[in-house]
Amino acid sequence: MESYNQIARFYAADRQYSAVGLAELDDLLERLPKGASVLDVGCGTGKPITEAILLHPESFQVFGVDSSEIMLEELRTNFPNVPVQCAQIQEFDYFGRTFDAVVSWGMMFHLSPEEQRSVIRNITSHLAPRGLFLFTSGKEAGMRLGMMYSEEFQYFSLGAEEYRKVLEASNCELLKEHFDIGENYYYLAKKK
Repeated sequence: MESYNQIARFYAADRQYSAVGLAELDDLLERLPKGASVLDVGCGTGKPITEAILLHPESFQVFGVDSSEIMLEELRTNFPNVPVQCAQIQEFDYFGRTFDAVVSWGMMFHLSPEEQRSVIRNITSHLAPRGLFLFTSGKEAGMRLGMMYSEEFQYFSLGAEEYRKVLEASNCELLKEHFDIGENYYYLAKKK
């Protein structure tokens, strides 16, 4: 996403020390076996999500994908052993494998409603049996405009009811959903 290339340095500076999303990530990681594979979709610079996965004592295998080459340059500097791809999630090849978990913090709502449905189907098809999928998006359905570091973004949400339906149609059950202190809304699903 070209807009993230424009704001990459500002976003990275603010996000690298943020703890927002880490409690939800810890909850997901505690459900995984040692050595599990985790894909960070929209990984950005790798801080704080990829970093927290790497620091977990269960020695997870971490992979990343992001559409901003500028952010991935920083991730490659910080975490040179993490396999990453610069790609739009709609065209991503998932490294030709499945994952025990997929995390997508702050990415889903940048996609149109139809793209979100398609991406959820693709992500869940690349989950191993009983694999976990954690993502953020809106609770209520709709679209809104917002500014981030002088760049305008459109944000889309299918709404909680529709996300439940899309996940169910993708052979996943919704385990949890809730707001965090930063007003981000989380969905945690498990593949059946």
